Amino acid sequence: RLLYAIRRTGNLALAAKLTCSFADGETFTLLTDDSWEVCPSPSSTFPVRRGDMFVCALEETFVPGDARWQKAAVLRRVDCARETPFLYGITNDLYLTPRPIPMLYQEDVTPRDAAGNPVLPDEDGYIIMNELTFGFPRFVFNGQGKVIIRYAESFGDRDQKADRLDRTMGITGFTDLVTVDGETVFEPFWFRTCRILGFEIEGDVTLTTYSFTETGYPLEVPADCDFGNDTDNALWQISVNTLSRCMQESYEDCPFYEQLQYDMDTSLQMIFNYQLTGDDRLARKAIHDFRLSQRADGLMNSRYPSTEIQYIPTFCFYFIFMIAEHYKRFGDKALVRDNLRAVDGVLEWFDGHMDECGLLHNTMYWDFVDWSAPWLATRGEPYIGGESKIVTIHSAMYVFALREAAKLASLCGRNSTADEYLARADRLASAIEKLAWREDKGLYADDLAGNYFSQHMQVWCTLAGIADLGLHVVGNGGFHIVAGEAQVFTGPAEDALDNGEAALGGHGAAGNIQALDQHIFFTGKSHTQVPFSCKYIRIYIFIYISGSFVSC
Repeated sequence: RLLYAIRRTGNLALAAKLTCSFADGETFTLLTDDSWEVCPSPSSTFPVRRGDMFVCALEETFVPGDARWQKAAVLRRVDCARETPFLYGITNDLYLTPRPIPMLYQEDVTPRDAAGNPVLPDEDGYIIMNELTFGFPRFVFNGQGKVIIRYAESFGDRDQKADRLDRTMGITGFTDLVTVDGETVFEPFWFRTCRILGFEIEGDVTLTTYSFTETGYPLEVPADCDFGNDTDNALWQISVNTLSRCMQESYEDCPFYEQLQYDMDTSLQMIFNYQLTGDDRLARKAIHDFRLSQRADGLMNSRYPSTEIQYIPTFCFYFIFMIAEHYKRFGDKALVRDNLRAVDGVLEWFDGHMDECGLLHNTMYWDFVDWSAPWLATRGEPYIGGESKIVTIHSAMYVFALREAAKLASLCGRNSTADEYLARADRLASAIEKLAWREDKGLYADDLAGNYFSQHMQVWCTLAGIADLGLHVVGNGGFHIVAGEAQVFTGPAEDALDNGEAALGGHGAAGNIQALDQHIFFTGKSHTQVPFSCKYIRIYIFIYISGSFVSC
């Protein structure tokens, strides 16, 4: 259980050296060697199938059979540290390194009644956990028949969520099928995530007892946080729980679905991690992980470690932001220096994708920016009509990344490299100002024709200092939306983000969404598809406003 994360690599082999310390001071070393035996599980298998993304769905359960222990096969020897010198330079590329993060905690979170007994399924066949829980369940059944155990984060499916405990919405989720023959104990090898456990029984079967062992990164959260009212205290606890469930052997975008460490999600999770505690061990490991994913040409995986390679080029920028943010918090120049060559590789890869007009052109990979509602049809890629090969948002992000990288290079004494990155940023910013700014709308366009606009482009142009070139004020704290002639909404930024789409819908026509007296962060383009909905940018604005990157 302590080593469940090896499943991520796709290589089902184990090499480990564990030093165990006991309360009486004794120590014991457990080392994988040729004396080990293995027992293939007769009840489960881990098929590796091309195209599977949701790794928690890979474990398949079968009718129990005979379990036979046999001699373990030694695939390769792993008997040295990386620093050991090799005769003639011939090396074994497998070696052990010290674990960089603490062992995950384990805690019993089984719902119990007043007498301390596990709460059994109610009349509808459900067990409601106290909160979304991540870990390893263990069930003991008796009788004859079959049981489907369903694990759900809420009632309703992922696209239809309201009250998480509204039973009228039904239940979906991942399932285990257990065949019961007498007393049967079932505990999965891979973890399960759920708020709700559902049981569908066929035959004469009884759930005798069960337990749920939660596991996760041992994040030390301040215990004395009191915001003075129940609402804020509840929001604080929800926020802490959300981060905690996404911190395991690595950061995770989601503990229920993908369960993968993505660059963009991780960069935000790191910042929230820093706000809670000075423990940066998981963050340092994540930076190291992403660096290991880098190709020879500089491009990095969008998620790592992973059994399937995926590239979202703009996510590489967040690797640079991770390093910059870590230095701001911890001042670790050695970490910056160790990663500068990876930063160079990222920027060189993008420099090889410059169009003759001076902006980045689209790549052959997933040019994702955000799951904004109008971009769902293009899978999160900014929609610009399907003809142009240039989305200006990518170039604005590149400018910001170049400026951040220049600071890191200068910090480590590489002043000529810093000057080179700043020169690139300035040329790119000038091209964006010339080709994307639309004076009549007071906005930067997503495309060169000036037909499509988004809040994202305005944010990145502000963060990257591009708006300073034309002395444009992109947002000043008051936000105004006008939908045609019929409906006007004026209010603060948060209200505008929540109510802008309603203002457009209330007009009932295409309308002309434009700024009123000033430029704004989020306003849209001159047809019905206006990206008011935003998953990531709202969080990112908040972070950098609080860090004085943007004054608004």
